[in-house]
Amino acid sequence: MSPFSKLPLSRRYAVVIILCALPLVLLVAGLAFYQFDAHRQAELQALGSDISEAKLVVDSVVKEALDHVSQLKQQAGDLLDGNVPPSDPGLRALLKPSFPPGSQGAAEGMTLDAIAGTPLQRCLGNMYLVEDRLAAAASGEVEMALALFEPMRLTHLVTPYLRWSYYFSASGAFVAISPFVGRAEMVEGFGHGSIRAMIDSYLAYDVYLDATPGRNPSGLSYWSPPYLDAAGAGWMVSHATPVFNSDKFAGMVGTDLLLSFLDETLMKLPLRAGQIWIVSSTGELIADRSGTPATGEAVRKLAAVLPSGFGDIDDILPTILETGRHDMAGHRLFSAEIAGTPWALLHVVSDRELNGITAGRIAPYAVILLALLASIFAAHWVLRRQFVRPAIALVEHLRAESAGDTPSVPIIPALWRPWADLVSSIFDENRSTMEKLASSEASYRSVVELQTEFVVRMTPDGYLSFVNDAYCRYHGKSREELLDPSWCELDVLPPDERRRFSEHLARLTPEAPDASIELYNAMPDGRHEWLAWNDHGIFDGESRLIEVQSVGRDITDRVLAEQAGRETAAALAESEAQFRAIAEGVPLAIVITLLESAEIMFVNERAHQMLGLQVEQNGQTATAAWADLSRRDELVRRLLGEGVVDAFEAEQIQPDGKRLNTLISARRITHQGRPAILAAVTDITRQREAEAEITRQRETLYQSEKLSALGSLLAGVAHELNNPLSVVIGYSSMLKEFSTDAATAGRADKIHAAAERCSRIVRTFLAMARKKPPTRGAVDVNEVVAASLELAAYGLRSAGIETRTELPEGLPYVWGDADQLHQVMTNLVVNAQQALLLAPHPRRLTITSSGDADGLRIVVADNGPGMPENVRSRVFEPFYTTKPAGVGTGVGLSVCQAIVSAHDGSITLDTEEGRGAHFTVWLPSGPADAVVAPDTAVKAGNRTPNARVLVVDDDADIASMIAEMLRKDGHVVTIAEDATAALAAAGDGGMDLLISDIRMPGLDGPGLYRALGGIRPGLANRVLFVTGDTLAPEIDRFISETGAAVIEKPLDPQAFRRLVLERLSAVQEAESR
Repeated sequence: MSPFSKLPLSRRYAVVIILCALPLVLLVAGLAFYQFDAHRQAELQALGSDISEAKLVVDSVVKEALDHVSQLKQQAGDLLDGNVPPSDPGLRALLKPSFPPGSQGAAEGMTLDAIAGTPLQRCLGNMYLVEDRLAAAASGEVEMALALFEPMRLTHLVTPYLRWSYYFSASGAFVAISPFVGRAEMVEGFGHGSIRAMIDSYLAYDVYLDATPGRNPSGLSYWSPPYLDAAGAGWMVSHATPVFNSDKFAGMVGTDLLLSFLDETLMKLPLRAGQIWIVSSTGELIADRSGTPATGEAVRKLAAVLPSGFGDIDDILPTILETGRHDMAGHRLFSAEIAGTPWALLHVVSDRELNGITAGRIAPYAVILLALLASIFAAHWVLRRQFVRPAIALVEHLRAESAGDTPSVPIIPALWRPWADLVSSIFDENRSTMEKLASSEASYRSVVELQTEFVVRMTPDGYLSFVNDAYCRYHGKSREELLDPSWCELDVLPPDERRRFSEHLARLTPEAPDASIELYNAMPDGRHEWLAWNDHGIFDGESRLIEVQSVGRDITDRVLAEQAGRETAAALAESEAQFRAIAEGVPLAIVITLLESAEIMFVNERAHQMLGLQVEQNGQTATAAWADLSRRDELVRRLLGEGVVDAFEAEQIQPDGKRLNTLISARRITHQGRPAILAAVTDITRQREAEAEITRQRETLYQSEKLSALGSLLAGVAHELNNPLSVVIGYSSMLKEFSTDAATAGRADKIHAAAERCSRIVRTFLAMARKKPPTRGAVDVNEVVAASLELAAYGLRSAGIETRTELPEGLPYVWGDADQLHQVMTNLVVNAQQALLLAPHPRRLTITSSGDADGLRIVVADNGPGMPENVRSRVFEPFYTTKPAGVGTGVGLSVCQAIVSAHDGSITLDTEEGRGAHFTVWLPSGPADAVVAPDTAVKAGNRTPNARVLVVDDDADIASMIAEMLRKDGHVVTIAEDATAALAAAGDGGMDLLISDIRMPGLDGPGLYRALGGIRPGLANRVLFVTGDTLAPEIDRFISETGAAVIEKPLDPQAFRRLVLERLSAVQEAESR
């Protein structure tokens, strides 16, 4: 026996460990590289979303200024035009003479300084007026300006970032400024010698001059550049607009927006990385997260803060301020225009920052890789120590025993198994405990979230720490919004209710922690709500209330119903006659019945008409009018418990058996000393039917839009097939025509037939997708049927449907639109196919046609499940369908009926449930001389040999095929690869006919057509266009306007050669004249 060596086993074990670990290491590394790129793209998308959210925030700030100035202008114009009276004519009496400091002489003007220190100071601004200039002011202009103080005050209360609001009179007689500033501060404080001088200086500011007709003839609102406030408020911008008295410029209103607020707004934005500014169109910094300096004579430019490497900012400024993302100079720039301003929001993030963020995202992969390697090495060490070495020792011991030796007992660890079993047992118990705990937690949360009642937990001062979904729905807010510290539950309580709630909480003690209360809420949207709460107090170790666990419900309907019931009872007690007058006057069925027996005690005329009830029949009860007496029992039970039931729906039966959907509002009353029910019944049958119809039509319209989009997509795919199909049809036609080998000619004929079939399908798609007015002509109905069956052939075959046709030849033609009739037949075939899918095999579809001198009859029959009478009677109604959602739109048969009726025909249905369906279409015959244009081949004798033809097409295969086809007819052909080359060739004058594609890069077909007309007017008449894009509206418009000859792809060789012959003949005829 060879000696045993443990070295190969150890080496093989090490190799196995390495081979097992290597794929995992490579996989983690590959995922890290992949995730780096994915996270980088995700960060870019997130940054794009950040700029959009930031734009919404800034837009809301700017909108306040825009709306404020617009409101001031509207109110000023209305006051000047006399559309509304001034708010308080007595305000002008508050204007008092104003004297310079220390002067005892004549007053230099008038102000509102007299209101200083009074409550009016908070309501009004100040007006500075020079009386000898008032003659130039508009009538009522002073009163108008005084009336503007109120909207100015209200706006400044909620928008503290609007520093000043003002009106400057174009007469120079006065200015009005809010909020209030006294004369001493405004005149002497800013270095003005007098009120007159102060007004003149204000009227010299650009913010006023930009409103004058000389600078602003259109009378539009505008924004000023940033400037330092003379009053020391810092940098600001003004938004102003001119005011007109009728059509005459009267003055200017405006407001000043503090840039420091915009700075603070940007500071509050959660910025992932980079820097963000608000920049004007001229490159000035409107706002900066780092703050705008409060001093300095000029505002900073974007060039001063933009990172280096961007070059001349003036050159790239329009580009980087354009809304969207721009990548340049190692940075990502996100820009968004701020509505109503010449500003843009600019967010700049360097690639280094972006890569740093992304690297942080994939750091877990590096940790995973290191952990994986460490785990592999640790596992290797443990396995080697605990398993491999003992196993090898055991093998050596067994080998020694088999050799007859007396080996010592191998050292094999044996004590680890009990510990492993103990640990496994502990972990099994722990997992079981955790699963039970998770199940219990999930059950508790499921119960709480499924409750229709409100479950909340809050602190005594009204801040929530838990809410369930029902409470979120009640407030119309998310859970995060309600749990946010900015939301306080007590804010929705009126002061009296807040006091009651505080007293209610004070009554909770550890000994009696439970109590109930009903509270009245004034909701932020103006609603009034009543809630009933059952509260349980939670106390700390010192018996202090720390939280309240509450379960509540909305009792608004109950409270309102109780109020309505009390009002109704009072009204009934006051006057029985008044009740009868009201009962007979309302358009509702009013019924009073005894509670227990349902005996009728009173009905109004509407109840008699609706339900056939009347009091004159002694002992008549109202139970006969109930379709389901259990609903009345439920109504009675609710009335016994609550006394009031509103919006109770039930089905009622009229005397003729017709069922009505009704809405009942009922009250438990006492009538003639006995318990009774007063009920107001509303017939909502039509409402419910209308709601169901609207829902169904909305779904049908959605399905129709999807079908329209699918049709457009199929049309686009069909266009892509035109060029290769033209090449296949053209070459197979020439191969078949000029081949001398019968076998080759036969193969060419098969290729040509297959390509022609594809061509017909393409034309069918284009005809269905093309939006054009109906065109009437002679139509072979049998060809229409064959085309529809060819289009649906695959679906019929795959469904195992046997198709039979009886289409005799020689039938009269129909005068109609072939595309529309094709749509009718296709709809009928597809409907039959879908119906047959619900029937067992064998499945048969039979189409027959017949006719006489009066008309033609087409019958589409199937052996499907048929239709019951209630479906058959409605099958032609628009949007009516019995198919499941997503299968049918309900408009196919109604469209078929409309098309057939437009052709003076009829469509009928003969069907019974379980016996299939037979649709019969009858169409009148066309005129006796109606014929389908023959598809005659071009004979050799009809050709015009030696014609000079220029072929222009950017597709070399199409151009070569057309040239070869024309050369076979004896023409001299030149190929131009684009319109420029074609113009050079046509300029020589040696051209009888030019055949050009319409869609080409560079100069297209219409451009070539116009250029040829410029070279020589007659050349344009020698053009024949080839196109595969007739769906494009601009192509249709060009063909209609010019009358240019055109043939569609895929090309029919015979039709193409015939049209070439016609064009050459027309050219020859024109030259002969």
